Amino acid sequence: MRFYHYQFVVYAPMGSDEDYRHHPSDIPNIGIWCLEYRLEKGTDKGYWIVNANGSVYDRRWVSKTSKKRWAYPSKREAMDSFLARTKCRISILTRQVKECEYALLAAERESVSPEQHHA
Repeated sequence: MRFYHYQFVVYAPMGSDEDYRHHPSDIPNIGIWCLEYRLEKGTDKGYWIVNANGSVYDRRWVSKTSKKRWAYPSKREAMDSFLARTKCRISILTRQVKECEYALLAAERESVSPEQHHA
């Protein structure tokens, strides 16, 4: 039995000139990896899985009933999980960026009128 988990990785920026020297780019060089796991041991409640390449250092527990799992028995379920995780991550990071922007505005207003600073 196989299990799958998708994740993304950011590689060095793309772009080079004739001399093959790399230049910074605003376009990230993203790769999507599909990690494959194999069943090591099954129980009534779930599965112990290990990386299919034989690495015993990547051993994980996967529940049979949990809505969110590390890995899924089909690539479609694993991709659906990746999409949901990534959308959730974007939502959280977007909120955090807005909070940082408001904190900067507040700090800049505070630095204009330091006599109103509260300790």
